[in-house]
Amino acid sequence: MKSLAATQGLWSVGRLREALESMSRSDVQHESLATRLLRAELLSEVGHAAGASSIVQGIETLRGLTESERSQIEFVKANIEKENGNFDAVLHHLQRSISFAERAHDLDRVCLAQLRL
Repeated sequence: MKSLAATQGLWSVGRLREALESMSRSDVQHESLATRLLRAELLSEVGHAAGASSIVQGIETLRGLTESERSQIEFVKANIEKENGNFDAVLHHLQRSISFAERAHDLDRVCLAQLRL
């Protein structure tokens, strides 16, 4: 896999498909938490809700997640629910994402989630 920073750089400029392709197809369970979260977010953004959901289900039960990581998980869940057409759940997950991001002082995530409301 290319460096996580390079993948995040592609993500930050909207090159989602390229960012996802830059990640190897390695065993997701052996990747770092940050890498798994980024993979889940990229999958959810490009319409692969099932893959994103699978990753999130494995992550959300972990202990010791930071507020920022919880915010990213909620954001991915919102994308998954949007793909499934459950817009009430989208609103709920975006609000939770914003709440966690505010507690983490993660302004980028706050803005990203607010733009989706």
